[in-house]
Amino acid sequence: MSETIREHVNRRLRWFYLSCAVGFGLFLVPSLLDEREALTRLLKITSLLIFALGAILMAGVTCPRCSKPLGKSFMWQRGTLDLCPNCGASLDERMP
Repeated sequence: MSETIREHVNRRLRWFYLSCAVGFGLFLVPSLLDEREALTRLLKITSLLIFALGAILMAGVTCPRCSKPLGKSFMWQRGTLDLCPNCGASLDERMP
């Protein structure tokens, strides 16, 4: 049984939220450590890279019908998004 477009996008969204949480956590860790400058820099750079990876993952979510980006629509929506804002495909349809 294949998943719906909504389930597919929500699965990708979970990865985005996980990368934000891990990136934020890594950004806070240096404040708990002693003043080890090299390790602090490494953790901050790593956290920014993880944030960037999450943004790239979100930007890469496309509608399977029209292949246009859906990521921003899902992130900044108010209420529930039911249709693709580009082609009007129902997000409750099965993936093609």
